[in-house]
Amino acid sequence: MEHITVSAALGNEEAPAGSMPIVLASFLLVLITLLIFYLKPKSAITESKPVVVKRTVSVAEENADKASVRILYGTQTGTAERFAKQLGNELRRKYGSSILVEVLDIENYKAETRLPKEKFVLFLMATYGDGEPTDNAAEFYNWIVNEVEDVENGVKDRFLEDVQFGVFGLGNKQYEHFNAVGKKLYQAMQSLGARPVCRRGDGDDDDSIEDDFEKWCTELLAALDDQPQLLGAPAESGTEQVMATYRVEVLSDAQEAPPFPDGFGQSAHDPYWATVTEVRELHTAASERSCVHVEIDISNNRQLRYETGDHVGIHARNEDSVVSAVAAALGLPLETVFVLHTDGEGARYALVTCCAMVLVMRHGVSSPVCPAMHNMHACSRRHVLP
Repeated sequence: MEHITVSAALGNEEAPAGSMPIVLASFLLVLITLLIFYLKPKSAITESKPVVVKRTVSVAEENADKASVRILYGTQTGTAERFAKQLGNELRRKYGSSILVEVLDIENYKAETRLPKEKFVLFLMATYGDGEPTDNAAEFYNWIVNEVEDVENGVKDRFLEDVQFGVFGLGNKQYEHFNAVGKKLYQAMQSLGARPVCRRGDGDDDDSIEDDFEKWCTELLAALDDQPQLLGAPAESGTEQVMATYRVEVLSDAQEAPPFPDGFGQSAHDPYWATVTEVRELHTAASERSCVHVEIDISNNRQLRYETGDHVGIHARNEDSVVSAVAAALGLPLETVFVLHTDGEGARYALVTCCAMVLVMRHGVSSPVCPAMHNMHACSRRHVLP
């Protein structure tokens, strides 16, 4: 603190007599200010410190020493997602903790920066509509198609030559462009320099897509055995079946929630309760196939409009006889009301609101032979009902 200003004001130059009170007042003001400054608690005087910014470390960086596989899915109804998680669990079971398995919605995957760095990546891609990608895969699909065009036109060099991959497509042979997305992706990866680990899988929902997926997985695992440089040798303890884990909360004196919210029909998560007004078979009795004409009344929904080419998703309901048979086989009282929380990556059917067991069996389980039933079985074995 400099002293010169105060001393100059007092004595270096004589002040006029009339200004002396002003000088004294000024001196007192300065003195009070100095006292306040020096008597202020030291804790209130803060010292500036450099700010340290910690860099976020990704899962891949934390496990850089491990072999890894990325499983990316493009889904519209959830089947590709379920298959991707099943495959992830199977790879974890087979190879144990020696590898890193990451299952991702392809919408959340930064392909432009991450894909060229991959060693092994798997795609489970559904075809939707008229040979189009699903909503969550559209951005990635358009990107890779454009990249292929640039490579073929000489604008870019092939940049996936260090990548190996596999593709399983999900579709329905009733449609003209069966598995168009999976087929085009399989070819696009090769055009960019990547090498397939095994043949492309084509899942047909019109026949048995579960069997198609199981067969492709068997071939994939056999191909990995022949190429140990990708994921290494199987773990010796990798024999126990990996099952989805759940946390079950059984409620007493609670009213169950409806199986689906009463929405406006804009997506699979916002279903609209509509009335089916007509069902008519279009094939004759001589035909082995079935094609049904269905009319659905949406006249009371002002936000829902049908246009030619639109697809309608319908939540199926199991017959009461099937529901009773499955519940008896599992030993589950149908009147039980509970909340089902998912704790494992393979889990699929989370019920975040209270629901009756009869509604789960009627609306939440595809069929007694569907892998989703294994999840429900795992749930029943982890909780003893009163």
